[in-house]
Amino acid sequence: MKIGSFDVVVLDSGTNLKHPAMVRFCKQITGFSLKCKPNGTVQRSLGFEDQIGHGTAVCSIIAKNKSCPSICSIKIFFEDFSIDEDAFISILDWLYKNIEAKVLHLSCGICECFNKDMLQKICNSFVDRGTTIVAAFDNYGGISYPAAFSSVIGVDLSQRCSRVGQMIYVGDNIVNIR
Repeated sequence: MKIGSFDVVVLDSGTNLKHPAMVRFCKQITGFSLKCKPNGTVQRSLGFEDQIGHGTAVCSIIAKNKSCPSICSIKIFFEDFSIDEDAFISILDWLYKNIEAKVLHLSCGICECFNKDMLQKICNSFVDRGTTIVAAFDNYGGISYPAAFSSVIGVDLSQRCSRVGQMIYVGDNIVNIR
């Protein structure tokens, strides 16, 4: 049984709904935490309070878009921004089975991807179902997955973008948007 259907699902460090930037958006944001146990099973818990700040910033930017009424903030980062590749794949598989989303926003990626075929398969399953996946490239210029997959919109930073909302479309490149 599906948990719900959302316009945007954000996998990040959770959201601080008490943050001044978030207070007016509280009603359109729900969420929970997901952790992968060593045996590969995914455990869901109700709390999704952001201790790092990144997820709050991402959800704040997305929530300001008037055409985005429902956001599900899923906390997968707890003390830092690291996640095991197998845990990441297990969490994506759990999400595929339990959540419907128009957009899946991943503020993460795997630079040394040893199970690239499995990660690509789960990403393609989302896309085949109609979900658009947006994923961040590594902040240090490395190739990272799933952002590098052709089925995923890969986003990277650019020093040429200096204003909020400014972006550059990159054609015929592994990076899609800077």
